[in-house]
Amino acid sequence: MAGAVETLGLEPGIIAVVGSGGKTSLLKLLGRQLVRAGERVVLTTTTHILAPSAAEGRLVLVGKRVPGVEFADKLRGPRPVWVAARARAGGKLRGLEPWQVQGLAIGARWVVVEADGARGKPLKAWAEYEPALPEGTHTMVVVIGAWGLGRKLDEASVHRPELFAEAAGMALGQKIGPDHVAKVVLGSRGPLRAMAPGTRVVAVVNHGGRPGAAARMLAEHLGKNRAIARVVSGDLRVGGLEIAWRQ
Repeated sequence: MAGAVETLGLEPGIIAVVGSGGKTSLLKLLGRQLVRAGERVVLTTTTHILAPSAAEGRLVLVGKRVPGVEFADKLRGPRPVWVAARARAGGKLRGLEPWQVQGLAIGARWVVVEADGARGKPLKAWAEYEPALPEGTHTMVVVIGAWGLGRKLDEASVHRPELFAEAAGMALGQKIGPDHVAKVVLGSRGPLRAMAPGTRVVAVVNHGGRPGAAARMLAEHLGKNRAIARVVSGDLRVGGLEIAWRQ
């Protein structure tokens, strides 16, 4: 498998995408590449997500039902299949419960699930109930919007800035550095606390087409932690990804 799937080192099964600054872009990128390779893939979420356009995929709403093996028939075609519980106002979709996601894996070889929210901010801190990882998740991909580096810690740049400040040991209004972000992601309040033993973790430093010293420094900070199997950097809008660090 070429492209982002290979660069991230992903294998079939349930893959949870968490973090901020490019999660939905990564879902779309993986969906396109997997479908082109002839794979059966489902894109979904355990939170809320904007509905895909017709060009981006077919949408299936399942309500509270647990989709199973019969769902495989919907996975044939040139576009990815997106699954949600129901539509909401404003073009958003209500995601599945984590236990529903397991059913998708019966019919689909690949299930890629957006497992937390960031309200469009490049950086975030995690609430106690996040991320909502489905049982059976074998890989967690943590996305970080590197354009948040160097900004002031406030509502404009960070989802839940107060929690970020506590986790990073900094003050509101202070300039955010790579060490602060790494501390939040890797710390006891970060997403790694929610994963089951044996889960593989990949970090994506999404620089949005503006690579720089701060983004490279963040990749180094993350890569030095043994819990991270691989750090990838690039621009998720266009799919240009490369391995920055590997254990």
